[in-house]
Amino acid sequence: MTRAWALQDAKDRLGEVVEAAQQAPQLVTEGGVASAAVISAADYRRVEHILGRKPGLVQHLLAIPKDDGGFERSDVTLRDVEF
Repeated sequence: MTRAWALQDAKDRLGEVVEAAQQAPQLVTEGGVASAAVISAADYRRVEHILGRKPGLVQHLLAIPKDDGGFERSDVTLRDVEF
């Protein structure tokens, strides 16, 4: 079961937080607001693997083939458009 730990309690009882994280994610709060989560290494690897498989927009754009002159360009005549 997920538990919320006040930051100072999490610092004082880090071993317990880590042990509990083996069963379920543990939330760390500051001023009653969740600010961090402690998860098991297995959960972290699973999340890291999933996130690593989906490139972001920047990686996607950088993967576009570059025009080194080998692409054929068609002669397209653009029409005039009034706005």
